Amino acid sequence: MIKSLGYQIYPGDVGEHICTLHEQVANCVVVGVAHEVVSEAPVAVVEKKHGAELSCHDLDRHARSLPSYMRPRHWIILEPDQMPLNRVGKPDYLRVQKMAQQEIAHLRAPRRLGQCVCQERREASRSLGQVEHQSESR
Repeated sequence: MIKSLGYQIYPGDVGEHICTLHEQVANCVVVGVAHEVVSEAPVAVVEKKHGAELSCHDLDRHARSLPSYMRPRHWIILEPDQMPLNRVGKPDYLRVQKMAQQEIAHLRAPRRLGQCVCQERREASRSLGQVEHQSESR
């Protein structure tokens, strides 16, 4: 359970809602990451299906049907077959949690004057060829 602004958020409910985009989303894991203002914020790690086009904007639009406190503050989009799995073939929540924490720490890292986070992340994702990132837009 994630506690954000005094609300209880069940990650499974949020993930289930995101997975209703079944033509584009293969898998989704929602984890809580420490946040200075809301204590803990939901972050969604979404794995695309093969051949699917999926953007953070699409996910934000779909998440509008959730109450505002339940909407993920950040999206990490993985290419097909990139979701960390445990021995049983289910998502490895500990590795996903660590991935989300590292991503948020990278976004919070001090930048040089004039350095653009979005451009830097796009270049990194192109070189990796596997992850699309969006900074917190709320």
